[in-house]
Amino acid sequence: MRTHVIACGVFERELIALSPEGVTITFVEQGLHQNPEKMRAPLQEAIDSLAGQKLDRVLLFYGLCSNGVAGLVAGPHGLVIPLSHDCLGLLWGDPKGFEADRARESGTYYLSRGWLEHGAAPLDKLETYRAVMGDEDAEWGLREEFAHYKRLVWIDTGTDPGGSL
Repeated sequence: MRTHVIACGVFERELIALSPEGVTITFVEQGLHQNPEKMRAPLQEAIDSLAGQKLDRVLLFYGLCSNGVAGLVAGPHGLVIPLSHDCLGLLWGDPKGFEADRARESGTYYLSRGWLEHGAAPLDKLETYRAVMGDEDAEWGLREEFAHYKRLVWIDTGTDPGGSL
């Protein structure tokens, strides 16, 4: 069975390590979930780029992302979308277990190696804010954005060099 995976860049390390031979992968930029309405176009473009290829299925390695995947058209091959609210449940390895942890411990910020490598870490956000607000306002904005978090969880998917940070 010929499979192609379209995935958010945060999964790059995991998918390269775990994909069986013959599975092809397209990585799409991280951060599309921040604007679900704008998420569809690049994902549909990635799906459409597979036209004419002999594939049995396309796996979309994204969560539902506030319905950002709603309305995607598979084309001649099947499109498999995991039932997870977001990619964190997929990184966790068990979307239901992840949602239970999130419900138990509200105010948790989750990170993985892929999130760090693709610019979603808090300090990356600070640099983005500094570029448009200046130092003082950027630091205030970051403090406000993260004020309700009280716990940080590292999701170790087993693909980190040396096993952890």
